[in-house]
Amino acid sequence: MRLCTTLTVFALSMSAWGSSTARADAHDPAAAEALFRDGRAAAQRGDWETACPKLRESQRLDPAAGTLLNLADCEEHRGKVATAWQLFRQVVDSLPANDERTPLAMKRASALEKRLPHMTVRLVGPVPTGAKVTRNDVELSEGSLGSALPVDPGAYTVTVTAPGRATTTTSVTVAEAATSAVDVHAGAPADGAAGGEVKASNSMRTAGWVMGGIGAAGLVVGGVAGILTLGHKSTVDDNCNAAKVCTPAGYDAVQSGKTSGLVTTTGLVVGVVGVGIGAYLLLSNGPAESHTALTAGWMGSGTGVSLERRW
Repeated sequence: MRLCTTLTVFALSMSAWGSSTARADAHDPAAAEALFRDGRAAAQRGDWETACPKLRESQRLDPAAGTLLNLADCEEHRGKVATAWQLFRQVVDSLPANDERTPLAMKRASALEKRLPHMTVRLVGPVPTGAKVTRNDVELSEGSLGSALPVDPGAYTVTVTAPGRATTTTSVTVAEAATSAVDVHAGAPADGAAGGEVKASNSMRTAGWVMGGIGAAGLVVGGVAGILTLGHKSTVDDNCNAAKVCTPAGYDAVQSGKTSGLVTTTGLVVGVVGVGIGAYLLLSNGPAESHTALTAGWMGSGTGVSLERRW
């Protein structure tokens, strides 16, 4: 109580200094001064739960070292050891070395450092894309994971979320001056995601049967057209001379042969590719997000077939 009383008198004497040295970009100095006085009055009554929010709001509206010093003392009384330590360090950083408040803030920060709890959060196991780890409402990025970070004493919930995965939560309570470590992992695939993979797999097998059927039909068409082409060639040989002068029947056979020859080529190409893709899709258990597309068609005077697979 002696330390608290001493700080209270000291802080009240500095309130005018804090207001007079506010930064030029302050939002509302008058409101900040009123909140500062309300916060100090609540602190004198020992009502720290009322005092701290008012002092914090005063600091937001009109930043001042005196307000920050009082806020740090308030947070320490609330048991927020790490928060108070950080605020005292902030006071030290914001004041010149010859300021009479600097030694006080350094002493308080040094004393609190010995009481700091630390928590280490480790993300173990496979890490899916888009995984996010939060400690209460604070997100822990990759740089924070695996490091012993100062925290206020109390209960924490560590949550891991990831697209298509079930959310996992782990609870831990950290005591003053203690060091705690917690290992967390991403959840199992959600029911919807698993169902999507099965559906995609079934779709691939269906596509395989369809492509195989198209390929088989292409081979049949190509074979039949090939036989017709051979028949037309025989007719041409019988009705055209070496100078390629043909009778009407020979001329008709030439034209029909060109058409059936093109059909033969197209049918065989589509047949071979279709059967190959169909076999691949039936035998492959590719990822759910993969997609195979076949395009076959006329391109000018020829035939085009393209195969594309995306992951």
